[in-house]
Amino acid sequence: NAISMERYLFSEDHRAIVRSAFGWGNRFVVGHVGRFDPQKNHEGLLDIFKEILKKRPDAVLALVGSRGGQYENILERVKSENLEDKVFFLGKRTDIGAFLSAMDVFLFPSLYEGLPFALVEAQANGLTCVISDTISREVNVIPGQLKPLSLGTSPEKWAETVVRAGKRPRV
Repeated sequence: NAISMERYLFSEDHRAIVRSAFGWGNRFVVGHVGRFDPQKNHEGLLDIFKEILKKRPDAVLALVGSRGGQYENILERVKSENLEDKVFFLGKRTDIGAFLSAMDVFLFPSLYEGLPFALVEAQANGLTCVISDTISREVNVIPGQLKPLSLGTSPEKWAETVVRAGKRPRV
């Protein structure tokens, strides 16, 4: 199950290209990679993102992943809460490394996981990852990059952690 780490290393060029293409400029980019399935907890992710917006109105949420059973529900919620200009549905991508480079922090509040490669890839990119404490510690590849929180923690506390994590320099 090895991955080619070179594909995921941080690139200032990729960061600039992706941010320019989507009009993100110098905005605070919170990212997530995962299929739209219940265990990925996109509902909780949106709750956290709404709190992030209170602290960082310039934030955007980049959702990378293939359509799963929750896609339509999440898309409808984004529309009903008038977040269309803040939440970007980027679909399934083959250039994940470029999008990781464009992110400031990686948010992963899964209900449960095995060994999520998306977290290994995000760490390879140097991103600080705010994750649920339900995820196996085996995914901790680079010490200090994972910030685990309980799913019982309030969205406000998650948001504080994400904003603080976004200030950390890449490793």
